[in-house]
Amino acid sequence: MRPPPEPALLETIRHFAAEQLLAGNESTAARNAHAQYYVHYALSVAPGLVGAGVIDAYAALDRELDNICAARAWLVHTTETGQALALVAALHPLWTRNAGAEVLNGIEDVLALDGGEPAERARAMLAGAEVAWLAGDLNRNLELLDGADEIAKTVADEEPSMFVDLFRGWRGLLLGDSATEELLASARDRFRAHEMWYWSADALYGLGSAAAG
Repeated sequence: MRPPPEPALLETIRHFAAEQLLAGNESTAARNAHAQYYVHYALSVAPGLVGAGVIDAYAALDRELDNICAARAWLVHTTETGQALALVAALHPLWTRNAGAEVLNGIEDVLALDGGEPAERARAMLAGAEVAWLAGDLNRNLELLDGADEIAKTVADEEPSMFVDLFRGWRGLLLGDSATEELLASARDRFRAHEMWYWSADALYGLGSAAAG
C-alpha cells in the first residue's frame, strides 16, 4: 500500500477545496481537482482493505470518507462512469463497513450511469448487493446479484463470477438455500486458486457456519 500524502500537502488541498466549496464559488476545475485527488488517494489505499495493512487502510479511508463520497458524487455529476465504477468496486469493504441507506443510494447513483467496462460494473453491483443486504433491502440485494451474474457470464474476467458464488452462498446460508455449501465451496476454491486469501477465508467461514448450523 502506498503511503498517504504528506500532511502539509493534504492540508493545503483541504483548505483550498473548503474555501472554494463553502463559499459557493466552486469552479469546475476546483471540483475536478478535488475529485481526481481523492480518487487517486482512495484507489492507492484500497488494496490494503484486504491485505496485511487492513487497520491502517481503514483508518486512512475513514479519515477521508466525506471527501471520497464528495468525489464519487462529482464523478456522477460529470458522468465519469469508468472512474465512478472503479471507485465503488475498489472500496467494496469500506462501503459494507458503513452500510446503510445513504451509502446504498450513493452506489445506486453510480450504477445509474451509462457505459463503463462490464466487469467493473459487475464488481460495483456486487458491492451494492452486499450493502443492500446489510441495509436490510433483500429484494435489491437479489436484483443486484442477478445483474452482476448476467454480466459475469459475458466477460472473460473470472473474478465477478467468483464473488457471485460467494454472495449467493452467504445469502443462501441465511435464507436456508440447499445450494449454499456448493456455492461457498466453489468460491473458496476459486479464490484460493487466485491467491485471494481474504475472500477465500470468508467463504471458508461461511462453510463452517453451514456445517455448524
